[in-house]
Amino acid sequence: HVGVFDLYNTTAHWFADYGHFGETAGRRFQRLCAENEVPVRIAGNPYDSEPMGVQRTATLLDLLADCERSDMGVLCETRAEPGLTYRTRTSRYNTPIGLALTKAALTPGFRPTADDQTVHNDVTVTRRGGSSARAADEGHIVRHGRYDEQVTVDVESDGRLLILAEWLRHLGTIEAVRYPRISVDLHADPDLIPAWLGCDIGSRITI
Repeated sequence: HVGVFDLYNTTAHWFADYGHFGETAGRRFQRLCAENEVPVRIAGNPYDSEPMGVQRTATLLDLLADCERSDMGVLCETRAEPGLTYRTRTSRYNTPIGLALTKAALTPGFRPTADDQTVHNDVTVTRRGGSSARAADEGHIVRHGRYDEQVTVDVESDGRLLILAEWLRHLGTIEAVRYPRISVDLHADPDLIPAWLGCDIGSRITI
């Protein structure tokens, strides 16, 4: 590989030589977009995200997807302007309420669905070029059957795999129904419009 710099930067050389090993997912996402002149918005602290392993040789979109999958964040298009937005996993912890609704503000048809779209109770997480770890909820498997999930990540070390597998297993075995659609009657309650427009992917809505 050949790297071209406008000034001598030992730190930049070192990180590039070692494939940016240990770089956090948010910072890697930010750097890759800057290198490819893609406008980017990071929701959350890019340094407070999952440490990554060696950056592999792949397309830009594949590398950005590696960041999203390893950090368990959210990658989407920026709504207000051309570009990409990355929301780190930690930015979604204890988020403030973006929109508070009552049932009276909803249009008819608000009802849960009892599907298994997000169920996974036997999760194996594999580090590319490394080991793997498995987390299963045997009680949930007995009650609902086995739902396998295989995930490949590019995290810094094998020591992170069991933690990530346990977290995914937890998310996939929450005993709750899913509400696939929320429609708000803004004509009936126009005071909700500013908060509604302020919501984005990952915003917290309560009912």
